[in-house]
Amino acid sequence: MTYSTTALAKLGTSLGALALASLFAPAALAQDQTAPQASPARPAGSDPAVDTSGNPTLTPAADGPSRAVETGPATTQTADSAVDTDAADGAQDIVVTGFRASIQSSLNDKRYSDVQIDAINAQDIADFPDANLAESLQRLPGVSIDRDNGEGRGITVRGLGGDFNRTRLNGIEALSTAGSNDSGTSPNRSRSFDYSTFASELFSSLKVQKTPMAETDEGSLGATIDLETGRPFDFKGTRIGGSATASYNENSKKTNPRLAGLASFRFGADKRMGFLFSGAYNKTVNIIDQYNRGVGASDYLYRSSQFVGEGATQRAGFSAPVGTLNYANPDATAFQTGSDPAAYAKLYPGAPYNTPGRFDDSTVRIPALPALTHQVVRNQRLGLTGAYQWDVTDKTRVSIDGLYSRFHNESENNQLSPVGLNRNNTNAAYNTASGRLTPINARAAYPGLCTPAAGSDIAVSQDCGQSLYGTTPAFGTALNAQGQLVPSVLGNAAIVPGGVNPANANIFSTNPFNLDPYDYYNNPNSVGYIPSSNGLAYRGQLIGRPGVDVLDANVTNGLADYLKLRNVDMRSAVDYSEYTTKFWQGTFRLDHEFADNFKMTAIYGRSKSVNRSTGLLVEFNRMDSPQTFTFDDRAGGNMPLLDFGFDVADPANWQTVKGFSAIRHYQRYVSNTYESVRADFDWRVNDQFNIGFGGTLRRFGFSTSQGERNTDTLNPTLLEAGSTTAANSKVVPFGQGLQTPAGTVSSFLVPDLAKFNNLLGFQCDCINKYGDWRLTTKRNGGSATFGVDEYDKGLYLQFDFNTEIFGRSLRGNAGTRVAFTGVTSNGTSQAGRPIVGRNNYTDWLPSLNLNYEIVPNLILRLGASKVMARPLLGNLSPTITSISIPNNGDNQGASFTIGNPQLAPFRSSNIDLSAEWYFTRSSLFSVAAFQKDIANFPQTVLFAAPLSQFVDDATRAAIRAQYTNVNQLAYLDANFPFIARQYRDAPGGYIKGIEVNFQQNLTFLPWTFRNLGVLLNYTHIKSELNYILDPGAVSAAGVQTRPQVLGQGPFLGVSPDAINATLFYETKAFRARVSVAQRAGYSTTYPLAAGSCSPGLTTVGGNVVNGAVVETVGCDSPLINDFGFSRSTTNVDASININLMQGLSISAEGLNLTNQTSNRYAYDGQEAVSQYGSSGRVYRLGARFSF
Repeated sequence: MTYSTTALAKLGTSLGALALASLFAPAALAQDQTAPQASPARPAGSDPAVDTSGNPTLTPAADGPSRAVETGPATTQTADSAVDTDAADGAQDIVVTGFRASIQSSLNDKRYSDVQIDAINAQDIADFPDANLAESLQRLPGVSIDRDNGEGRGITVRGLGGDFNRTRLNGIEALSTAGSNDSGTSPNRSRSFDYSTFASELFSSLKVQKTPMAETDEGSLGATIDLETGRPFDFKGTRIGGSATASYNENSKKTNPRLAGLASFRFGADKRMGFLFSGAYNKTVNIIDQYNRGVGASDYLYRSSQFVGEGATQRAGFSAPVGTLNYANPDATAFQTGSDPAAYAKLYPGAPYNTPGRFDDSTVRIPALPALTHQVVRNQRLGLTGAYQWDVTDKTRVSIDGLYSRFHNESENNQLSPVGLNRNNTNAAYNTASGRLTPINARAAYPGLCTPAAGSDIAVSQDCGQSLYGTTPAFGTALNAQGQLVPSVLGNAAIVPGGVNPANANIFSTNPFNLDPYDYYNNPNSVGYIPSSNGLAYRGQLIGRPGVDVLDANVTNGLADYLKLRNVDMRSAVDYSEYTTKFWQGTFRLDHEFADNFKMTAIYGRSKSVNRSTGLLVEFNRMDSPQTFTFDDRAGGNMPLLDFGFDVADPANWQTVKGFSAIRHYQRYVSNTYESVRADFDWRVNDQFNIGFGGTLRRFGFSTSQGERNTDTLNPTLLEAGSTTAANSKVVPFGQGLQTPAGTVSSFLVPDLAKFNNLLGFQCDCINKYGDWRLTTKRNGGSATFGVDEYDKGLYLQFDFNTEIFGRSLRGNAGTRVAFTGVTSNGTSQAGRPIVGRNNYTDWLPSLNLNYEIVPNLILRLGASKVMARPLLGNLSPTITSISIPNNGDNQGASFTIGNPQLAPFRSSNIDLSAEWYFTRSSLFSVAAFQKDIANFPQTVLFAAPLSQFVDDATRAAIRAQYTNVNQLAYLDANFPFIARQYRDAPGGYIKGIEVNFQQNLTFLPWTFRNLGVLLNYTHIKSELNYILDPGAVSAAGVQTRPQVLGQGPFLGVSPDAINATLFYETKAFRARVSVAQRAGYSTTYPLAAGSCSPGLTTVGGNVVNGAVVETVGCDSPLINDFGFSRSTTNVDASININLMQGLSISAEGLNLTNQTSNRYAYDGQEAVSQYGSSGRVYRLGARFSF
């Protein structure tokens, strides 16, 4: 790793300051510290001092060397008493327990910290009906959560999501990775911490530090979240406790257990040693019915639906009106005509949606991928913690913590959709076939063909029947070019890698149980044989969107909100995902006081998170359904009407289709490892001034790999397997918890995965009688397999002060942190050749925190800092996932998609202001304002530049090695331009907002109302990010030839307004609470599609007529500069707890009592519904004990 001269000079300055501090240390150690304390002391009975890093200080309690306080962990504590009065602010002898005690503890943490923090302590976590940590954290000001399958998964702090926040477990950074809920989505490959993997009962404290200081490890633009598990010195003596809860889910009608327990012991002389063990287990089963619509490039009417060989009037979209096309093949004409002329014209309304008179460039948006889904989700969480503490002397403490978590998820997503609206299998040979084609030419017109490959170290192997069946034709006879049944002649190229077809080849299969598509439909010996006059049986049914007739339509503002369609290909599928995330962490912590005014905290820790996923998909299809399919969203409700026009629960209406119906199987592995050592030194020069210094070394490793089938459509049909749809299917219900339009189906038929696997054995990772089911990591060049290794070093120097100005307390800190980052990433070229990327950068991060008590109990805070967050992991891979280079001698037109290991980090300058009024001991009213000016925010862009500007020489050599065409090699050697789809450094924006926080025990109220209390917070955020609409272009000489074009929009995941409110009631025998979390609508996705060209027609290099470039090709991978949005949500939870006796209580809880649905839409100004689903209510009954 190398650094610039300036960076080394700055580092030398910092090290010099540290050395200077060490020179004065001996004198300072000998000083008698007698100066008065300027800041107010923490009240007796509250938690002892906690340093601003979130690590407890070594402060002996009155009864011994440990700082024991009676605040048990979440699973054990009960409300022993309630506060009777709150009138005397200064009364130090009032001790409260239960929920009020946890609130008081959190309030003390906030008040006496030198930085802006919010906290939740043990009792608080226990009494909210939270499924996991994310839902616990949403109670804090400025914190909102994203839900997945009805549970919180990630958090957003002050407008910044999980990628821009850091999470520490017991003082050490960690990253936990959950998986996806379908067989086609990647798991978390970002830096976001998946809180869904942890049960809330495992933790005794959650803290959110919103302003940094030099001591705070770098890596966050938003907040640092500290999670702490229980320790034995949290208790004065032995503590045993547990809880058991029955949880009932309204949607699934299932009751499942939720268990937790804790045992803590102290022993030895003066109880200087202790062990603590805790565990939590819960299981849930939920059913989530949803309407989903895939939005993006597929919705454009023209996109990927160009007709082939139609003549001068070019077309793209639905079938043409009768009489407007006349192919040489009459079957092709029949399949691709039939639309009503008036309805057809509505989809081509003219500018700005299409060129008047043209029928191949309409950007009217249609519902290409709408679906009804019935999802069954099963989760199991197991968490274990262990802790050992030993006060070796009054000045030395050793703490060892261990944490294990296992999260298992199964998701069965049953889907019903009109798949044919997103397919285009038009074919020139089919359209122009005026007579019978030769078997070789006819076969080439079919999709879903098997291409045999021997495989290599970098290339995938594909078996097409040879390994089990050799080169013997599947049948002894086949039809020849004249349609006569003659002896079979095998087309070797379909079976043998590198084989050549004889000119009279008429059969292309050796496996009779999994025929080639041509043989399946055109060989009289096949169970799928269909007689035809041209040897292209069933080919017309496979066309897709150009074969769909539009019978009626309505277009509003460029959005088709009503369609009546005929001959739509339908799909019924089961998409199954199963994953297990295991997390381990161990930390060793040493606290030592060298003298009364010089101490050290050292932590060493290691953590590992491993996610193993399996995905499976099987589908039925109904091709060219003759009944009318209706899509109607004109009413503008929660979801549109989808009327399929036939009985979707009848097995007779579904089949598996050769060359089309998919069977998917993947296995994915993701690993995150952390190893960290950290040392913090604190030198108290006097009672008003401290010097802190220290450093951190971290090593982070990320790796992911994916094994999957080479081709998902090389499958036998049920007829070939000797079975039926009825024998391999089941019926699932739809509509639970939803308000569906009249006419929506209430059930539908889907494949049964277990029965399909028993029949075909497709999960075997082998070659069997039905085909090649092997999994390979080399598909698409191994683009799903890559890794990142990161080495981080941090040093800091910090000055803490505590003095008086005008007789009032002023405390805070100022300092600088320097962070060195070295990154090495590994990936592959599209051909599977290894590629390595490297990057190094240095960040100087000054910070200042001031806290001034302007009048008693009113504290003004100011924080100013420079912060950084490292790039997302998936974006650092150097992998090339696609590449295209002209082979005709053109000097432009090359494109590729590539990662970017050279990404700079996200960087921001933050200002935070707040006023906190503690108007009684347990009350707070505060107002905070914040602004984050983000200077760099990498985005996905399309950027035109010479290849040398994207890759180094070694990568260019790896790319060159995969080509043999002389024109393509010449293009590479000349360093001609590429259009790259890539994450690149981009302009940033700002996030600013205010937080208002109020909490109070309402003890001033009369009678029993004095036992009430309220917690209320409100956050308002305004954000703006400069999104790149057009990245511009540069010439081979590096000269800009097209300027960059920017557009402004909000940050993703940022709700402009959020409210959290809790009303609680607590006495010695009873407590109850109701909590409301309201979040305004926000943007969720941008861009909706990252493509390589603008929507509509695109130019073709070299196609020039009369000096003008002719627009002839539709952009099938357009960049969609538009947003996806979530509508506002309101979640209401409640809990009741009754103390039956000392140490024994029962509870009742409710989660999502309003049955808040998920409502999302896309396209700013058009609002196409993209999701409507319900996770249902959850009710719980339980009991807790402790002694």
